[in-house]
Amino acid sequence: MSQRKRVEPGDTVPLMLTAAERDAIVAEVVPPPDLEDKLRLGLAKGGRLQYLLTLDELDELQGWVAATANHSRKQALQRTLDAVFNKIEWLLEGYTDEEK
Repeated sequence: MSQRKRVEPGDTVPLMLTAAERDAIVAEVVPPPDLEDKLRLGLAKGGRLQYLLTLDELDELQGWVAATANHSRKQALQRTLDAVFNKIEWLLEGYTDEEK
């Protein structure tokens, strides 16, 4: 396993989403208001939207995304949310805010 990049607790990391992924989260996942507000304010970067979230926020969002995907009967929505889940998982595996 590769080395995880250390960040300070509360530091943010960039989550890159397509507009469709962001729209699916806001419309279907309905995360807590503080996360939903952040997801409405993405920065455009090369055809994608960038969201700066803490590792705790990413972990919380991943749980909401997984629950919605697992309970949805819409296959297209499941695929979209599975892609978001995998992006978040990749970030959570690549960063840590824990002490050595």
